[in-house]
Amino acid sequence: MKPEPFDECFTIGLTAAGEPVERPIRAMTGDEFLMAWEWHRDSAARLEEEGVAVLARLSDKAEEERLTAIERRAFRIAIERMRAAGTEYHKTGRLMQMACALMPQWVHQPQVTVADAVRQWWPDRKAA
Repeated sequence: MKPEPFDECFTIGLTAAGEPVERPIRAMTGDEFLMAWEWHRDSAARLEEEGVAVLARLSDKAEEERLTAIERRAFRIAIERMRAAGTEYHKTGRLMQMACALMPQWVHQPQVTVADAVRQWWPDRKAA
């Protein structure tokens, strides 16, 4: 049995102790949805930027098998960051897919920004 897609959890921020706060999209307010979208989008961009910077410096040496032990470790970490960026981009895409399902009006008005769409059509807008 497949889990309900709206039960998928997304990070909306961190606690004071630095622990992630996650919510399923079905339980999110519009503001929480925007926080999750921003969190995953920004995390993806940051991880990609960090990974690309290291890979750009070390790729040639890696191809020639001339990396030092420290550079090999940095190279592996950069690859892990790129994979993590891909995961975050995927989550951002999933959020957008679910937002379109929750706000079908938005699909027909692509000129409306994410924030404006949430303000206008998010299912809980009266409670937010």
